[in-house]
Amino acid sequence: MDGSPREFVGRYELDGAWFDMAEPAAPECFCAECQRQIREAGGDPQNPAAQREHKHRLFLDWHRHVRDLVHSIRPGGQVDCNDIGLSCVRARAPLLDNIDIEALPTGGWGYFYAPMQIRYQRNFGVPVYGMTGRFVTAWADFGGLKTVPQLDVELASIVANAARCDVGDQMPPNGRLDPAVYHVIGRSFGRIRRLESWLEGAAPVTEAAMMIPAIPFDRLRDDYLDGLTKLMLESRRQFDVVEPSQEWERYGLIVMPDAFRPDAAVVERVRRYVEQGGAVVVCGDAGRPAGSDESWLAPYGITVEGASEFQPAYLVPRAAFTGDVPPYEYAVYEGAGRWRVKAPAEPLADLGVPLFQRSPAKYTSHRHTPFERVTEFSVAAVSGRVGLIGFPLGVSYYRTGYWVYRALFHHLLDRVRPERLLETDAPLAAEFTVTRQPLGGGNGERWLVHVVNWSPDRKAPPHPEFHDSPAPLRDVRVRVAVPLERPRVRLVVAARPIEARHVNGAWELVIPRVDIHEIVAFEPV
Repeated sequence: MDGSPREFVGRYELDGAWFDMAEPAAPECFCAECQRQIREAGGDPQNPAAQREHKHRLFLDWHRHVRDLVHSIRPGGQVDCNDIGLSCVRARAPLLDNIDIEALPTGGWGYFYAPMQIRYQRNFGVPVYGMTGRFVTAWADFGGLKTVPQLDVELASIVANAARCDVGDQMPPNGRLDPAVYHVIGRSFGRIRRLESWLEGAAPVTEAAMMIPAIPFDRLRDDYLDGLTKLMLESRRQFDVVEPSQEWERYGLIVMPDAFRPDAAVVERVRRYVEQGGAVVVCGDAGRPAGSDESWLAPYGITVEGASEFQPAYLVPRAAFTGDVPPYEYAVYEGAGRWRVKAPAEPLADLGVPLFQRSPAKYTSHRHTPFERVTEFSVAAVSGRVGLIGFPLGVSYYRTGYWVYRALFHHLLDRVRPERLLETDAPLAAEFTVTRQPLGGGNGERWLVHVVNWSPDRKAPPHPEFHDSPAPLRDVRVRVAVPLERPRVRLVVAARPIEARHVNGAWELVIPRVDIHEIVAFEPV
């Protein structure tokens, strides 16, 4: 017995093989063999990009080898790999039987990692599983056990995003599965089982996409990605997450987050996309192409002159996105670029600066120096279907949750792409997703609107966030552009019909109550 895949697949009656975290320990290796292979391929072993590309090829070769090995011994056996959220899924997808997304929200991943990863990895034609855990904190938290409502809301969010679900556990050394653990898991799985006929084969309906970099071995657990995911979820825009090399032109709206620096080929594609009616919102450094300090938005009237020397800087609204609040100068805590706006572009918010940069040499108060004046630069602008937010929006929102960043972002989305699939008056914490599902027998398809009620108890910073005391949502108004004439509409969880009205091309209804999860089904008559 050598402990290899051949040994355990060949000697035991297994349905397949599951490999945990099989990626290289580091994206660079300077052993003699790796250096030789990189040089033979025409690369420089001292170049980090060449190192990553080499390790990526080895990683793909490993995937190919273990898949072929397992299939040769166990025809039809499933090969699963926990690739821990690594980027470049498009390259691995042809080598995978299944995609597992390890995402323990209370174990450090947080509650915006799984939806971002699912919306990314579900686009490659491979079944996707989202995995939470029964643990209160992280893996091997023996004695930690979530409540049924906690698991219910986590699993509801996973399946609402058109993924399958599972719950991670770890068997103790004595091999005994704990009855309490499987009582809780069984209750939550029982709820999902009752909904299976509304989930199996359902595909997401999307109108927008968030573009992310595709760099080998990036783990995609960045603050700016979680922040943009939260903003997009709160906008209720139905979105996927895409690599630059995918066919993203089919979406009506593209959002380019803070740290994404498009190359020349992507810039050219985006410009053609806009010419053909697409909308794009650019955040932070995404307005500057890779390897350049210039703005690729110059044809739309938006250029850049470096970064403001002040942190924080200030955001001074011109457009009416702050409601009835009197004029005010809002802090941009992570700093901002100095974006110059001219016709045909329109500034939405000016860049303001403080009296001076607070430092040990020039000091004031507890945090930072107050606003002094507006500059000739902008921190937000719109030009037709092109929008800019000229500061690191995702990371800023993730770290502070400042409402004005959300208000500006949602205002800009509505300016560049007023068309939308779904609208609601539900609290921001409620998650809405839209799927559609074939009905078989030539009976068309039904459309499904999932509502997941994330109503957390307020957490104290030292402990994980729990969702085990949900406050029901009541009288939730929903408007959704379902392309069905006179559909039969029902609430799946509540198991009863509901009235919907057709108004200006969309169906409107009021859901009386959502405890944790409800599904509104629209079916052809």
